[in-house]
Amino acid sequence: MTNNQKGLTLVEVLAGIVLLSIITTLTTMILIQIFKNDETATEEISLKQNSNIILSSLSEAFNKTDMKDICINTQPGIIINEDNSNSVVTSGKSNNKLKNGCIMDIDREKPLIVKLYIENTAQTDHLVVETTLVKSNQQTVMLTQDEADKIPCISKPDKSFKRVKELTCQENGNILWNGQKTSCSGTIKINGSIYVDDELDYDKNFVLDVIGDMHFKKEVDLKKSKLTATGSGCFKKEADLEDSEVSFGGTTEFRDDFDLDNSEFTTGKPNANPPSFTFFKKDVDIDKSSVIINGDAIFVKEFDFDGDSNNKKYTFKITNNADFRDEMDFEDGTLTIDGGSTFKKEADFDDSIISIGKDAAFTKKADFKNSNATIGLNAYFNDEVDVDNSKLTINQNLTSSKGDFEIKNSSVLTVGGSATFAKSPQVSSSSTLCIKKGTNNCTSYK
Repeated sequence: MTNNQKGLTLVEVLAGIVLLSIITTLTTMILIQIFKNDETATEEISLKQNSNIILSSLSEAFNKTDMKDICINTQPGIIINEDNSNSVVTSGKSNNKLKNGCIMDIDREKPLIVKLYIENTAQTDHLVVETTLVKSNQQTVMLTQDEADKIPCISKPDKSFKRVKELTCQENGNILWNGQKTSCSGTIKINGSIYVDDELDYDKNFVLDVIGDMHFKKEVDLKKSKLTATGSGCFKKEADLEDSEVSFGGTTEFRDDFDLDNSEFTTGKPNANPPSFTFFKKDVDIDKSSVIINGDAIFVKEFDFDGDSNNKKYTFKITNNADFRDEMDFEDGTLTIDGGSTFKKEADFDDSIISIGKDAAFTKKADFKNSNATIGLNAYFNDEVDVDNSKLTINQNLTSSKGDFEIKNSSVLTVGGSATFAKSPQVSSSSTLCIKKGTNNCTSYK
């Protein structure tokens, strides 16, 4: 009898067992890592949310109470590490004590700069948050570092977006497009949102009108073009717009450098409640262009505006609060901020017209040269101030808590209320310092 049965050798069985063990181990490790990542993401979200609650309650206490000490309302599961060097509270030129969750000896006539090192109780995750509080008729300029979470940038389009290889003049629904082909020589109308997942580069006559949101995953480089969206806008990479018109009706975020040249740009919904929001994460360079930002604006990196030396026809307008967190250089234009404003680094205004509707707080040096500036309420200066051949009007009070204050070359500084200087101001013979103290008459500084 012939035996044709086949089986596995011992070596093959052992090899199978080893292979199965490897696969099982790898699968287990992957699952564990997924669970850890999910847990970490949850902790980060919770930490950010609780940090914002802390800052909101701190702002409310700063404005609504007159007590010299404010205790921070901490949230379950998180702590404020008072011993960490990143936890610093400054009012004017002195540091305030941060003890047992309370900020001691607050002077509400000066901006309160708060920086906190916040961590979870397990000390596995932490967050450093910073805000500047200014008391102004219940108006506080407070913009934290987590505002990007409010921006509706989507990481990738969901199933509601349909892939279109070539755009026609009329598209319905949410569109996913690679930015390459279009059969339309006129206006492309989209009744829905659009997500462009590759570079968008057109030299002229690209007109996109969207009844929804615009999301750009890669670089945007447009000339002589027009973008219009009723909803929000998101630019994840560099955006370079020249001789173009751009308008968004909702919240807008730029996650990389933003260059605007000889163009018009509008974002946000007028009179929205709560206000619309525009976030610039990297450098902003505006050249011979006009901008309207409806709502709040945050500039994380350097801001540079260069208009026209022959006239001031180019304007930059923000209808609510503004927060400049890096160097700010504004030249040959008109800057209008209807709300309050904070300047965390050097601020340089040259040959310009500046109007800030409410409070203005300058953490670093402020230069006004050949300019006309008006601050609607109070002004706080925490470093040097140089007013050179300029007119600076502060309708209420001025506080200079540190550094020299120089007024020269036929300049005029007018303060409607009182003025406090850390050092006696240096006023040239051709210049004028007028402190009205709530009257119609000027008094000298003593």
